[in-house]
Amino acid sequence: MPVSSMLIGRLGNSMFQIAASIGYARKYGHDWAVQEQPHNGESAIHRVYPNLPKTNFKGVGYQEHPSKHCQIHGQHYDDCRFNYHPIPDMGSDVFLRGFWQSYKYFENAQEEIKEVFKLPHIGGYEDYV
Repeated sequence: MPVSSMLIGRLGNSMFQIAASIGYARKYGHDWAVQEQPHNGESAIHRVYPNLPKTNFKGVGYQEHPSKHCQIHGQHYDDCRFNYHPIPDMGSDVFLRGFWQSYKYFENAQEEIKEVFKLPHIGGYEDYV
């Protein structure tokens, strides 16, 4: 089964969560995919990136912060949510829950992530961001 993440928030958060899934999958030699939404099978991220692999299998949950107190940093999880917390190898059927907002979760897969999130060129919009 592929590694996936719970998509929480909007596009930027979803991109971090997917990048963490990719980083975890590459670190431990697993496949990855993006959760489908139950109502129509398409998440908002699939509207932007329609070629992302999809799954509806959730696997074993792994929580970024299992309680309000971070055991690693010794503080409330709100105060360390942008810090790195190592993820142990939970196998290929892991479902990551959290925001994963540190580049360290996916620094081992930077080129793949750049390719995954590459947008197609649309002519006529060169002066826009």
